[in-house]
Amino acid sequence: MLPSIIVSYFFVSATFLIGYVSGGDYAQQTVTKEIEEGNYTYYKITEPGRVIVRLVSLEGDADLYISAEHTNPSFELDEHAFSSTTCGVDLVDIDQEVPRPLFVGVYGYPQFSISKYELTVTIYKYSDPSDPFNNIGDDLPAGYEDPDAKIGDEGYGIYGRGGDERSAISLLWPVISSILEIAIDVLL
Repeated sequence: MLPSIIVSYFFVSATFLIGYVSGGDYAQQTVTKEIEEGNYTYYKITEPGRVIVRLVSLEGDADLYISAEHTNPSFELDEHAFSSTTCGVDLVDIDQEVPRPLFVGVYGYPQFSISKYELTVTIYKYSDPSDPFNNIGDDLPAGYEDPDAKIGDEGYGIYGRGGDERSAISLLWPVISSILEIAIDVLL
């Protein structure tokens, strides 16, 4: 059975946006849908600005693929520029300098016959990056966390992103302590 393609383009702008949320400097839209295994649903983002795309798999597992070049991004490496394929919350933060339109593909992972997902797109107002008073996106909307806020706790491994030596020592200390206790017992 060949996978079918469901195309659901929504143009994210103030005039077409359903569920528009205004925080002064950003617009946000949320869509909840279901997708069958091995299929894609596509969306199109045309507005300029920093974009945060958040995909939450409510049931099953949906994955996120984004491209500025390919209208139908997929899991093929040369057909997407951004992706997130976790078994839960997928989050992609796209700089305002990436050209528009952006094409977003949601893929239903084949392990589950149906995947239910919630896709939230937040677009921050475009601003001049050379402006020294520019603080675009410093305050994320409610429900979002800074992906760098909990480095060590969010899947970056025991060393965090930057290789925190204190984490390695605190992890190895019980092992070293046990070896020293055994060595002392043998010597005595």
